[in-house]
Amino acid sequence: MLTLDAAIESIEDVLDSQFVQDWYEEGIPSFESLHFKNGNLVPYICVQYADLVQGIDRAMAGTRGDAHDFPVRFIAVSSSAKVSRQIRNKLIDKFTGFSPDYCGEMVKRGGGGAHTVVDNNGAVVAYIAPAMFRTSLTLFDV
Repeated sequence: MLTLDAAIESIEDVLDSQFVQDWYEEGIPSFESLHFKNGNLVPYICVQYADLVQGIDRAMAGTRGDAHDFPVRFIAVSSSAKVSRQIRNKLIDKFTGFSPDYCGEMVKRGGGGAHTVVDNNGAVVAYIAPAMFRTSLTLFDV
């Protein structure tokens, strides 16, 4: 297994064990992908694993051994701005300083204000609150 795959699995283990919300590996949903129960949006989390970015630490053996920055973005989705914010705050609490397998600590990155999802009539049906992080890892097989 590649260290990148191990890191992703350990992040997903935290999502499974620390959050009651379902989570999905996808981007910001369209209206059609939102989940409803009894007419109400069921809050959930999206996680995105961005492409690795070359870090500043270089390995003597070549670029594969260099430190890479690994961006990770979580998106809390619910029908309430307050609930989305609360889920985002829990994501920040659980992942700030968390070290995925074979990685450094996850560092909170700024940006990503709340957004809305609207239906065909322009009515807000969901609030999206992102939380962005980065960690560092070196690529090798484990």
